[in-house]
Amino acid sequence: MMKFRQNIIFQYTLITFAVTFSVSALLGFLLSQKLSEQAIKAYTNFFPRIVAQIAKENPQACVLLESNRGAEISAELEDFAAQLQSVGAVFGVKIWDTNGTILWSNKKELIGKNFKDDPDFMLAARGTANSIFRRQNKDENSLERYPQTALEIYAPIFFNNKTVGVVEFYEGAQELLARIKQGMFIIWTSIAGAGILLYLLLFFIFYKAHMAQKTSTLKLERTVDVIIYALAYLAEIRDAETGRHLERTAKYVGIIARQLLRSSPYSSYLSQQYIADLMKAAPLHDIGKVGVSDAILHKPGKLTPEEFSDMQKHSAYGADILIEADKKLGFQSLLTMAIQIARSHHERWDGKGYPQRLSGDKIPLSARIMSLADVYDALRSKRCYKEAYTHAESVKIIQEGKGTQFDPDVVDAFLKKEKEFQRISMELPG
Repeated sequence: MMKFRQNIIFQYTLITFAVTFSVSALLGFLLSQKLSEQAIKAYTNFFPRIVAQIAKENPQACVLLESNRGAEISAELEDFAAQLQSVGAVFGVKIWDTNGTILWSNKKELIGKNFKDDPDFMLAARGTANSIFRRQNKDENSLERYPQTALEIYAPIFFNNKTVGVVEFYEGAQELLARIKQGMFIIWTSIAGAGILLYLLLFFIFYKAHMAQKTSTLKLERTVDVIIYALAYLAEIRDAETGRHLERTAKYVGIIARQLLRSSPYSSYLSQQYIADLMKAAPLHDIGKVGVSDAILHKPGKLTPEEFSDMQKHSAYGADILIEADKKLGFQSLLTMAIQIARSHHERWDGKGYPQRLSGDKIPLSARIMSLADVYDALRSKRCYKEAYTHAESVKIIQEGKGTQFDPDVVDAFLKKEKEFQRISMELPG
């Protein structure tokens, strides 16, 4: 889940695909509905013209329909109906009078029945042709059984400028359905193609912009990293014996933090971003040494109590420097962690460290990690007042400080990865 949230390309791909797919599907549905409606409407409008033509050829039937005596003229209706059934793919016909009574039907059991409340009939009786694919739940349809899909078309019978009856056609509509199907295929194919092209275009535009932004961000991050290192080196360069201390300790804290992330009580607290910030902030741990005199920094022998007291102030100096810088930003950054490290990396687990004599979990985790890394590197480095300890000797000293000088969990993480510490100390000597 975390990787998904951090992978903006993957997020954009899914979101854009979902939006494009949804819009395309909605557009396809709406256009398909419109196509179907228009095709059926155009097809339906053909039948009133046919009815008008046949009615014109059968005026006697229309006169009798007008006089509401249609039931008496079966012969005329038979002839009228026969001509109506010859239209297109019609396989069934009903002739209604204006009162809703079925006067003629190829389903003889319907003749004489009244369905005046049928909404499709009522609309046609008012002079408007309409159609609908056959609904079995209609009252008159419950008496009919047709083996095929049918389009029911209701067309008014006009005579002397008024409606004298209604013709209901049952049309196979296979040609209509084929045209609708073909039209829908063209619509969906076009929309799918357009959707894919639009998606690829949007993705290309976003990807180009994202890569440009990513390049700018990487350049900015590298610039910040260099500035941080330069600031840290400004303090370290005053102590010629520290050598590559900054590089080594940055790697050490990363090793410990990754091990804690894998297996420790701090697993839920740590993250890859935390580790990245820790490694960037680590070089600033001794930046406060810029406030300590050269005489103390370069003294070859043991410091006097007063000199040691002055040396201890570098933790507070470093925190103060970074606090001022952090104020200028106005938002939370890795300087927040750098302040914790600079101020507290000389605190001890048992509360006997400096400058605030914090103990246990009151010491920031970043400072606890930095403390062990700093001590290990100091033990492994030669100074004017001591020789370098071996790796084994350094590990033993750190083990002895477990629960007193160092966080026990941090020591456990170190012990699991102490061979990597040894490798780095040998790869980056000095």
